Amino acid sequence: MTREQPVLYGTSAGKAGTSGATYVRQASRWVPVTLDQVSPDGTRYAYGATVWRRGSTVASYDAVDHGEIRVVDIASGTERAVYKFFSFTDPGIIVHFAREGIYLTKTCPEGCLPDSGQLWLLNPDSGKMTKLPDVIVNAKQFLGGWRFSEGAAWVIGSSEDSSGQVVEQRLVRLDLSSGTQTTWATWDGKSQLFGSLEAIDTSGLPLVVENV
Repeated sequence: MTREQPVLYGTSAGKAGTSGATYVRQASRWVPVTLDQVSPDGTRYAYGATVWRRGSTVASYDAVDHGEIRVVDIASGTERAVYKFFSFTDPGIIVHFAREGIYLTKTCPEGCLPDSGQLWLLNPDSGKMTKLPDVIVNAKQFLGGWRFSEGAAWVIGSSEDSSGQVVEQRLVRLDLSSGTQTTWATWDGKSQLFGSLEAIDTSGLPLVVENV
């Protein structure tokens, strides 16, 4: 919540536990979300909200009625729910607000599903949801999460053998228009090395830290 008028509500909890606020130059004010949750034109932002069952007194999974992705107009402070989800198996984690819409993913609070860690695109006006092509992503080894450059999304994912051991990790670039996937780097699971995707630089290339 902000102190300026109009009062703006929001959270960065939809950013996988991160916290923070962002100064939006176009609106000349702070908003209570991360930069990835703000629209490129600086007029709106999105956040995830939990709606509790009526009469609930304890915050628990059983007390949750549903989740919502809300879009806030920064100038007026008005907000509306553009998408509702009723299960942790639905995508509800905001990863990026782009010109074409809001990118969402899903995590593994109660065990990973085959499409955990994948991407969906939410239209912030119509509420229409579109799933993007699957990328090799093991959400349990989701190192650094999704990062975005102009027209592309980047992720480091892993593949496992039947015993659950990581056999390979890949840095993958997903073209958001065509769905084409390009592997930029690989790590052999047996080498004890792995990469962590930290950021995208000003030229649109990934910054990766290689760890032992």
